[in-house]
Amino acid sequence: MRKSQLKNLAAGLCTSFSSRNNSISRYWALGKIYQVAKESHVEFVEFDLVEQTVTPHADNFGIILHQYALWLKNKAAKNSKENDIQSATIKVEFNTSQPNTGVVYRQTYGDLFLVLVTVSDRRGKEATAKIYGYCAPTDPIRESRTTRSD
Repeated sequence: MRKSQLKNLAAGLCTSFSSRNNSISRYWALGKIYQVAKESHVEFVEFDLVEQTVTPHADNFGIILHQYALWLKNKAAKNSKENDIQSATIKVEFNTSQPNTGVVYRQTYGDLFLVLVTVSDRRGKEATAKIYGYCAPTDPIRESRTTRSD
């Protein structure tokens, strides 16, 4: 797979995963992930899309893990004759430090997070994409659920 194709996969995963359209139980997925991270006393959650595992383990992330693993498989199949993806991870870090390259625009309340996506193929080529933003743990009193169905 070409390096540009790996970069496109990583960027697509990163933007889609951090999007407000990414939901769990009709709440923003990053807020739900942050809620589990705080309850588990961890600073990050990592999704392995090839092995289909989540660290730390959380039952309610199965649907989102399956969704993005399938997304990756379908997009990779369009770019290559065979499944060439060796590894693909989405790591979400909470309470991270500001990046060295400017200030992150604050669109919402909460703490700084980083979504870091790494995709590699069987030949050792690797691409990463990252997005910073702000989110808070899901709070049903403060937030409204989306009207879209999951």
